[in-house]
Amino acid sequence: MKRGLPPRILLVGVGYFGKRHFQVLKDFDDQGLISLVGAVVATDKSKREIEKRYSIKVFTRLSRKLLNSVDGVDVVTPIASHYGVVKKCLDYTAVIVEKPLADTSRRAQALVKLTQKKRCPLMVGHIFRFNEAVRKLKVLLARSTAGPYLIEGEFITPGLPEKNVGAILTFMHHFDILDFLLGGKLPLAVYAQTQNNIRHSSVWEDKALVVLLYGGGVNAVVLLGWGGFKKTRTITLHFKKQNIFCDLLSQEIKITPTRGGIKKINFHQPEPLRRELETFIRLVSGAKVSYPDARVGERVVTVCEAAKKSALKNKVVYLGV
Repeated sequence: MKRGLPPRILLVGVGYFGKRHFQVLKDFDDQGLISLVGAVVATDKSKREIEKRYSIKVFTRLSRKLLNSVDGVDVVTPIASHYGVVKKCLDYTAVIVEKPLADTSRRAQALVKLTQKKRCPLMVGHIFRFNEAVRKLKVLLARSTAGPYLIEGEFITPGLPEKNVGAILTFMHHFDILDFLLGGKLPLAVYAQTQNNIRHSSVWEDKALVVLLYGGGVNAVVLLGWGGFKKTRTITLHFKKQNIFCDLLSQEIKITPTRGGIKKINFHQPEPLRRELETFIRLVSGAKVSYPDARVGERVVTVCEAAKKSALKNKVVYLGV
């Protein structure tokens, strides 16, 4: 990147969530914070649609010439493609990829090794690390003399499931939040049960109940998947003398002591996606920032893989021992 010029950013994937990334990046471009070089899509049809709707250059091939012309790539493609796209981009430039880092722990490990070899930053879009309420939870945990004995999480989305991916990989957010809150520790053991009430015979699960044992008296239970009529994003920390409830959507924390009144903490912070992409822009610009790197992404994929294996074999899967 030339000194004094805004970093040149390329967006790869302009699907449902890619459009949200585009809106944020376009805003950054309008402010002069970045130069949005363009977007890469899979088909000529998508190229025509995006060009008609947005004022942006659109490409259908991730060429060497294109990658050599940018300082960072934002990858928002289907999960199965993450490994291949990221691997190709890391030969040339810094990358941020939507979670998960890859669809298997083996591929995630390969990308970790590749970042070490190429020395190109690789950031994983674990967006709830940029949720102000989650950050406050980490502060509250650090101030606590005794940790929680139980952490409960719920991540439920109404509507129909994705076609070619299961609920565990799609809604892995709580596994990353736990990784963030507990300092990057892998659980010692994982047990999961899954359901296929919507897709029935599909190999992809619609819903999962996952139990994670972290040792030191800390356990977690996470319910995730598609179903119901209400979007739910919550996490509750149970201590001996208080409970801390967090609504991840409203970014509200409610502290309920066993004795005394309820304390509420509300945040009115920028959209987490904006903060996430701001962090990537600063990273590309050479600033020293804290960000979820490939090792974080690998750990979270490892937990997901353990949960899927546990559900398939109906037994506890042991990790971190």
